[in-house]
Amino acid sequence: MPANSQEKCTNMQKFHEIAGYPGVIGTIDCTHVTIQSPDGDNTELYRNRKHFISINVQAVCNATLLFTYVVARWPWFTHDSTIFNSSNLKAQFEMRVIPEGVLLGDSGYACRPYLQTPLLNPVIPPPPFSNQHFPEIRCNVALIKTHNTMERAFGVVKRHFPCLSMKLRVKLVKVL
Repeated sequence: MPANSQEKCTNMQKFHEIAGYPGVIGTIDCTHVTIQSPDGDNTELYRNRKHFISINVQAVCNATLLFTYVVARWPWFTHDSTIFNSSNLKAQFEMRVIPEGVLLGDSGYACRPYLQTPLLNPVIPPPPFSNQHFPEIRCNVALIKTHNTMERAFGVVKRHFPCLSMKLRVKLVKVL
């Protein structure tokens, strides 16, 4: 997370320039990373619905696609919200160690004062209409466009390190 108020302000400004969403200090999401099958009783905990072994990795990135927080230890089936609720990052927001700014997540997260997610049922009037007349739609568009930095960051790191998109060939204890 930003180390000082100057970094925080710079980061908020860069996020704001993307789509006009104010106060963002990071975007959060999860991705699956295929791993070598762990030996023993835990193997099936990591076998996902597509029948390969993976972990669910949660990360936060800044506006320049740099990762500022990563948790890589949960079995594939662990819900994004569960990972966040168990994180020290959530605790820092709850205890106001991170006093200002919000994270942007997708609908896999619960909306909180410090974690904004898209509105699930924005009011959509009958056509013809313009997005600028409907704040809920404008808000969702800006949030989703800004949150896209997280998707791009995952794409960049998986292209740069192909083992993350193919398979990590190390023992589970080394991955975690």
